[in-house]
Amino acid sequence: MAFFIRISSLVEKLCTHYGEKICEYKEQSFYAFPEIVTLSNPKVEAHLRLLGFGYRAKFIQKSAEEILSKGGLAWFKNLQELSYKDAHAELMSLTGIGPKVF
Repeated sequence: MAFFIRISSLVEKLCTHYGEKICEYKEQSFYAFPEIVTLSNPKVEAHLRLLGFGYRAKFIQKSAEEILSKGGLAWFKNLQELSYKDAHAELMSLTGIGPKVF
């Protein structure tokens, strides 16, 4: 359970620092998930490390860069057209994505 709390906390940090503010409710601000182009910036890795992402920082920045080079959102949409096996292989081609993640 602690693992999920940790990951949720990291996702919230990612959104807060890199996502667009979408609303405020009961004095709390909420942010959208960041755009892939924002996360692909080479400076993101160092900042994420400062925020406590550890080894994940490199994988986030590098995967964002790779997703953009593969076509961005169009690449993701294309995954829907592939078989499970082929989509799985495509996702595993990203830095930091391996069988343990699935």
